[in-house]
Amino acid sequence: SAWVELASSPDFAICCEVERTGLPGILRPGTGTFALTLVGRDEDVRPGDRLVTSDIPAVGAGDVAIAPAMPRGLPVGVVTAVDTPLRQIFKSVEVELLADVGALDLVFVVVGEGDWWDAPAESPTATTPTVSGEATP
Repeated sequence: SAWVELASSPDFAICCEVERTGLPGILRPGTGTFALTLVGRDEDVRPGDRLVTSDIPAVGAGDVAIAPAMPRGLPVGVVTAVDTPLRQIFKSVEVELLADVGALDLVFVVVGEGDWWDAPAESPTATTPTVSGEATP
């Protein structure tokens, strides 16, 4: 069995990092856009920075259950705007997802852990993606 949740779901949250700097944050859906939250006002993040998944698990807001970590390094989105509001400790960071979550026809489910992203295809220890419940060779 698998739990599948759209990134546009109201309670969705995923730990990401800015690929250029390794800066962590939590990606959450906003009103028509997505936001990278918990980014300190003095941190280095710029429009055009690419976000990738982090292998850090997340705790949902008010939820005691821990969301499982994603494999590290999957491309997620691109920073489109950054603002540092006065008298606030966090920046406002808008993100455009790389996938159009409103027009999905197919879902790929990634199973396994480790350095599968960099593993050669012929490696017997490489984890293969699972699609619709069937493992690809």
